[in-house]
Amino acid sequence: MIEIDPKLAAAFENQIAVELGNAIAYLSAYSALRALGWEGFSKKMKNEAFDEFGHAQNFTKYLARRGMAWEAKEIVAPEAAESNPAALAELAYNLEAATESVMRDLVTAAQDAKDESAVEYVAGKLVEQEKMTKQAWDFAQRVKDAAGEIGALVILDRQLENKGW
Repeated sequence: MIEIDPKLAAAFENQIAVELGNAIAYLSAYSALRALGWEGFSKKMKNEAFDEFGHAQNFTKYLARRGMAWEAKEIVAPEAAESNPAALAELAYNLEAATESVMRDLVTAAQDAKDESAVEYVAGKLVEQEKMTKQAWDFAQRVKDAAGEIGALVILDRQLENKGW
């Protein structure tokens, strides 16, 4: 078993909790949008939920390879103020931006611990997260722009339903 610095272990546990909280938030958004008949938007949120769960799983696998078990902490699932496509797209961006911030803290913890394996692993994940945050921003702006015209929002919903984002 490889020893992991306690502060680094705590940062990993926080990252996993954030990823799981995001998965729950995305599932809630999926449910709300599905109930309102937004098939495409709900499909996107469901896919995001599975992605977030996969991220949490990947971090736990990394820790397991290092000989550390993840210990569940409090998991918080942020909520949107409203259940409509624009508000939930904005929530998605906020989730991704917050995840990026927590991941930057994880990179810093790995650097402080002088754990080269963790730095390399997490730095790679941070690059992926930066792309996801940018995509979430672009999506939120696209939905916001379409929200002013119900026809445009319906077209976007159908595009998401048929092709995804």
